[in-house]
Amino acid sequence: MDDHEDALARSDKAISMLTQKSNVLAKSIGKEVGLKHQHSENVHMGIVKEDGSKNVILETENNDEICFNLSNVDIMSENEVFEWKKNNVKLEHFDLSVLFPSNCNEKYLIEMSKSIEPVIDVKIVDVYNGEQIDDSQTSYTFHYTVFDRQEKDYVEEFIEGIGGTIRK
Repeated sequence: MDDHEDALARSDKAISMLTQKSNVLAKSIGKEVGLKHQHSENVHMGIVKEDGSKNVILETENNDEICFNLSNVDIMSENEVFEWKKNNVKLEHFDLSVLFPSNCNEKYLIEMSKSIEPVIDVKIVDVYNGEQIDDSQTSYTFHYTVFDRQEKDYVEEFIEGIGGTIRK
């Protein structure tokens, strides 16, 4: 009888885990997720197209649709997805020169820049005060990294939105 109760408990746990995965993926339809295969440990990234009680369909960046058995994959956390992409996806790098008031603190400019959603990494590579710039301003050149080239526009809009003037 003890073996029967243990088997039922394991079965209940497995069903609960599959239900939980299915619920998470159902809320993720239309969003990017990372799935890690439990046996091969291969990572698959894509947009959740469909979710069923046993399967999930991801659309990859090549517009391929791949069906996965829920019992064979783990859903990666946002941090795991971020780290995987940082190490496995071609990153886009940009330099951006911006005028800010001279009393801006570089430490806070860096912290603010790191908080911009698509920015992966950022550093100040040049600070300029000179005859081409008003005494009340300083030019900061940022080198930053994003996953997608299209995110450049968002970063620039953000910088202008907080009062920076982009130098052309």
